[in-house]
Amino acid sequence: MALILNIDCSVTNASVSISRNGVVVNFLESNIQKNHSSFLHTAVEELLTSVSLFPNALDAIAVTSGPGSYTGLRVGYAAAKGLAFTLGKELISVGTLEVIANSAVRNNIKIKGLIAPMIDARRAEVFTAIYNSSGGELIPPHAHILNGQSFFEQLQEDVVYFCGDGASKFQPLIQHPNARFVTHGEIISSMSYLCYKKFLENDFEQLLTCVPLYVKGFYFY
Repeated sequence: MALILNIDCSVTNASVSISRNGVVVNFLESNIQKNHSSFLHTAVEELLTSVSLFPNALDAIAVTSGPGSYTGLRVGYAAAKGLAFTLGKELISVGTLEVIANSAVRNNIKIKGLIAPMIDARRAEVFTAIYNSSGGELIPPHAHILNGQSFFEQLQEDVVYFCGDGASKFQPLIQHPNARFVTHGEIISSMSYLCYKKFLENDFEQLLTCVPLYVKGFYFY
């Protein structure tokens, strides 16, 4: 049995959850922007208390690696690394865009094609990547300024499903018949699933060297 504490501060809604074998046991979430730090530390304590767990009972600490909010990523990583070091537990990281893509597939089981999750990076810019419907990364996370020719090569070859809070900015710009816009499912459950998968594969981070995936320079939500 694997008990994992999952921390996500990379996007607008910060969340903390505890999962058992990849299934969420309980979670707390805050949609107050720029409040991730004050939410996180009390939320972890409240969450452990709610499920009657002592911190040492955890098997691993997991965190979303980004891209996303610069400050949020720093807050999430500092907390996750601090807990992992103090408790002597393994640290797992999972990409935020990978989590969004996975949640879109779980929410739309008929997806057959490419998936382009998008995180709003203000103005006409998004953080994005391309995955296949099995979760394989085809184009790594990067910052992209949207225009009518964005993703032209991918759209010529296959159906592309756009999701995430940045996708609404792209929808008015594209008229291609292979472009689909779908809602993603619950981020918390997808993160728990992916982190448990990494736990089973012994895919852990090195505390001294792991850093968030910022993609670009300083960015505030």
